[in-house]
Amino acid sequence: MALIGNTHQIDLMRNDATGWRGLLDGLVHVLGELEYDVTISQVKEKYGGLRIYATNDPNASEQHVRAVTSWIEAAEDASFLLCYVCGAGVTHVGSGSWTRFFCAEHDTP
Repeated sequence: MALIGNTHQIDLMRNDATGWRGLLDGLVHVLGELEYDVTISQVKEKYGGLRIYATNDPNASEQHVRAVTSWIEAAEDASFLLCYVCGAGVTHVGSGSWTRFFCAEHDTP
């Protein structure tokens, strides 16, 4: 049916974490194609990875809920393997007060 809710947060994350843009676009496409509505309540970065919080249509089947959970968990897991800036494979975990994952090109001290 539709992906509804806090799509503004998805847009903000796409613009900030440009390396995750393809990942987010793919997730939005897949969730938008499901039988029941999915409401995105929050999208953020946490511990260097993507975190997405969503609720399902109350009428959704158990199979739908499992599919949504699976797609979101896969996107969250994949975010730890992608450079935050460009989406290339990760070679280094950034240090400092925030953990972020970078490729060799974008790993700056």
